[in-house]
Amino acid sequence: MKELYKFLKKKPEVVGGAFRFALDANHLKARVVEFGVLLRELIFQLPYGDQGIFVRRKTFREVGGYPDVPLLEDVLLIQKMKEKGRLYLSPRKAVTSARRWEKHGYLKTTFVNWATMILWRLGVSLNTLQNLRGRAFS
Repeated sequence: MKELYKFLKKKPEVVGGAFRFALDANHLKARVVEFGVLLRELIFQLPYGDQGIFVRRKTFREVGGYPDVPLLEDVLLIQKMKEKGRLYLSPRKAVTSARRWEKHGYLKTTFVNWATMILWRLGVSLNTLQNLRGRAFS
């Protein structure tokens, strides 16, 4: 973590970022999900909260902190951060439990995550999305 602190000290244009996503499962499905997340980061500069988001205190205050919403608070925070400056995607990994993917299936979990983002971009309310996700994962 000291390296990250030193890096951020030298790069004032970087307002925050996230670590590389990794699952704690040892099989190909997990690697495929990790690769998909890496593509999302590289193409859209859009890490999610399970990657360990970090943000400068000043920026966090300027954007009003985490929004009080039922879901996608991490995505909304990242969007606000990007308005303030550049994100840094660290090569260091934040290892996340694969429990949800294993419980509900890798394909289904990935599909529900994608569908959530697409529907939100199309204007579906966060409350409606929360209800849909609840039904999909029940």
